[in-house]
Amino acid sequence: MTRHIYILFATTFFFGMVTGGITYLTVHTGEGGGDSIEASATGIEITARMYGGCAMAGNACPQYRIKNDGTYTYRYIDEQGTFAQKQGSVTKVEMADLRDAIGQLKTDAHKPFDGECPVISDGIAFQYDILSRGEMYHFDSCEQSLDGDVLFDTLQDFFDVFYAGNIEI
Repeated sequence: MTRHIYILFATTFFFGMVTGGITYLTVHTGEGGGDSIEASATGIEITARMYGGCAMAGNACPQYRIKNDGTYTYRYIDEQGTFAQKQGSVTKVEMADLRDAIGQLKTDAHKPFDGECPVISDGIAFQYDILSRGEMYHFDSCEQSLDGDVLFDTLQDFFDVFYAGNIEI
């Protein structure tokens, strides 16, 4: 009987360690977080979504996420109409340029969008969630005037760049 108790304690300890290790790695590597952006005190993280006419007939619009280390995940519907995903990295120069542009980001500097949102006539619009220094910023091309801003022009270009699989702009 005593031997069975020791075996029970040993297996409980073993499975507890395995479960704890998996939980620790999932939380600290960020692989278990899905699409949510978690607060970071030092890094940046960008999620960009296209919306509007691309969602017609049940299709999903493209979106991407760039993490602090420069890796990206791009999700889209391919030519066969199936869900597809590409992963890669932006160059160190592009990542440094993004960090500089985000460092100079001023949310109140963007005027409200005063035109007709292209989504009304099946056009395309963009949403950006930018996490920088623990602060979350949300931008929408139908809410703020983002045209001509280098940061948002670059982020918009990334949709074509990632789709083509070539990270040179």
